[in-house]
Amino acid sequence: MNNFNANWKEYLLEDDFDKSKLMIKDKLNEKLWENGQLKEEVALKLMEIAQDFYESLQDEIKGLPNFEDVTFTGSLASYNYHNLSDIDLHLRVDFEKITESRELVEKLFTEKRIRWNNAHKIIIFGHEVEIYIEDTNEEHFANGIYSVLRREWIEMPTKQQVDIDFDATKKKYEMISKEVDQLSAMFNNEKYKEVFDYTNVLKDKIKRMRQSGLEDEGVFSSENLAFKMLRINGQLETLSGLKISAYDKMKSLGKSGSVKVNISEIWKQFKESRV
Repeated sequence: MNNFNANWKEYLLEDDFDKSKLMIKDKLNEKLWENGQLKEEVALKLMEIAQDFYESLQDEIKGLPNFEDVTFTGSLASYNYHNLSDIDLHLRVDFEKITESRELVEKLFTEKRIRWNNAHKIIIFGHEVEIYIEDTNEEHFANGIYSVLRREWIEMPTKQQVDIDFDATKKKYEMISKEVDQLSAMFNNEKYKEVFDYTNVLKDKIKRMRQSGLEDEGVFSSENLAFKMLRINGQLETLSGLKISAYDKMKSLGKSGSVKVNISEIWKQFKESRV
């Protein structure tokens, strides 16, 4: 399993972390925001990126509806940003309008999103752009959601007091991380159907864990911070990769040779591809 403290040295969860990094800022990031609004040049660039990504999806997903909004969320849309914060760019699409099966659509969306984010390293004023696809039928929790398309706030950010349960966060992170490790071992033992089925279960579990924390205590809940740890350490990308690879193996005929999945090696390659 990845070392817990080392990967969060610059962020939240090191045993002797720098608490100054958790200080709520007085202003939104001035490189991106001006007078409470997203700077024009930033908004235009984010819309270009969203449009390019959307067009890359159209050839693969039958009946793909137009995106209903493009939003900027996460810590850089609030007062708790830091030097490692990404620009979280969300394309909001109504999944119910898509004619393909939901499972297939989610698989394609996940695969395309991973490939896009791995293939591109777009930096805007020192912060990397991370793109997501969001179902309009699902509620999104964040302390700050800005519509890049309409140039207006959907959810105005507020300055929140930080109260973090580090022990609970670490425990939740390590619990999920061990399950991802186990799935990797199962994949290497060619238990593809079991891996595919349980990746769905685990992804739902992680989703519920995060949503529960956000609804109860907000962005600094141990559940949400554990989710962020899983994302930054690469376990969420690994989990999605295991699901896609297990599906492909299940649907293949003939012997293509065993494929060894090593979490630390996947994460190393993922990081190197973004340098």
